[in-house]
Amino acid sequence: MAITVKPVAQVVDKWKTRAAQSANFYAAGTVGKGAAWQQGAQAAAGAWAQGVQNAVAANAFASGVSGASPASYDNGVKNKGVARWGPGVAASVDKYQNKMTSVLNAISGVTLPPRGPRGDAGNYGRVQAIGTVLHDLRRTGQI
Repeated sequence: MAITVKPVAQVVDKWKTRAAQSANFYAAGTVGKGAAWQQGAQAAAGAWAQGVQNAVAANAFASGVSGASPASYDNGVKNKGVARWGPGVAASVDKYQNKMTSVLNAISGVTLPPRGPRGDAGNYGRVQAIGTVLHDLRRTGQI
């Protein structure tokens, strides 16, 4: 006996309607669950590492990129990314301020070597001094 399925347009329409109405259910099921998420994520570190190694061995990254299309990328940017940009920025102001405070404080504490003449290789030491401080902040989780 053949299985009767609903038309794809009907299935997609129902999903679109129901998913759009589910923000409150999402919030109720996730808000206040950060500690459980962190504990579970930490416990899964070994599985993550093994999964990454499996993906490397299977060349999964390159395969996934090859299987995607430039049009799919562009559509995602236009239809999702652009609309989410403003709300994402607004939701990130406090975090950005805290991280930038660390960055600017670190940079202000750097003593730069003297500037040489234009084109002098020693001038790269000035950039390196700032880069080293910022890398150390990132490596220690401060930014």
